[in-house]
Amino acid sequence: MSLHVLKKALATMVVASLPMAALADNTEGVKHPLWYKEPSEKTMKLAAIDDLTDVVVSDGQRGEEGFPASKIADLEAISVLKPDLLVSIPLNGKTTASAYKRLAEAGTKVVFIDQAVEGMDPGKDYAAIISSDNLALGMYLADLLAESIDYKGNVAALYFANDFYVTNLRYEGFIARLRAKYPDVKLVAAAGHDDPNKGQEVAQGVLARYPDIDGMYASWSIPAMGAVTAANVNGRTPADFKIVNENFDQIVALNMAQNGFIAGISSQRPYDQGTAEAKIGALTLIGETVPPYVVVPPLAVKRANLPQSYKTIYRIDLPQEMNSALSQ
Repeated sequence: MSLHVLKKALATMVVASLPMAALADNTEGVKHPLWYKEPSEKTMKLAAIDDLTDVVVSDGQRGEEGFPASKIADLEAISVLKPDLLVSIPLNGKTTASAYKRLAEAGTKVVFIDQAVEGMDPGKDYAAIISSDNLALGMYLADLLAESIDYKGNVAALYFANDFYVTNLRYEGFIARLRAKYPDVKLVAAAGHDDPNKGQEVAQGVLARYPDIDGMYASWSIPAMGAVTAANVNGRTPADFKIVNENFDQIVALNMAQNGFIAGISSQRPYDQGTAEAKIGALTLIGETVPPYVVVPPLAVKRANLPQSYKTIYRIDLPQEMNSALSQ
């Protein structure tokens, strides 16, 4: 039995054996977005696992079982191929569907990033979807926020209001993990934005109503830095208010290095995801069967592991400015 099969079997046994006793709903009373759906029983069981390392949490949009990207074989032949291949992220699966279908019908091999478009089927109209494990990414956000406030306190969520599959999953994972693992961390408010530049405005509204909350999940870096500004305006300090966000960039990384408000980042691994996309595309072009849904595990970033996380994400060393900030 291969190591992957053994790990998968063990994870399945763990999920099957986890009791589903009634949980105290520490998110009760919060008004979730219109697209929000309650986490499934499977998601709640996975959310209760202590260590999510090597556990694939997300399934595909059509229920396809997630396949670990690390298990795709390398192809030496890829450098000599001249593939007729499109690797693309459909930002709107409805309005762009016809264009993708025309490409596929003309013989172009399609590999999607994060989500497929409506009316296209894996193995027939496209090769595969390559995605970060977005449910797990949301769960890591809950882990990071809970740890930053010593596993007790009141928090808020600043979510992306538009119905976008990837961010929906992250929010769902965050909620599921809070409910399954952190009964003493209460979500008191959830507020949406439809423009990342409105992060400060929305965060200020939350802080005006709940001036003493202990932390906030603030979407990705731009809304999160808006929340940083709102916290400063409201007289909060990094010692008494923590912010976590999804996805990694220079601005939030520097704020973290400087001991600012950013206490945790749940990040994609773009280099590894790009490698997986190339491998899947090459395998498809030489006629190999590929998994329809391939997931790349997220990375939980804290100040303590910032240097190695930076190198994992960017494949270069931490900039000197951040190194200097870490030493202070």
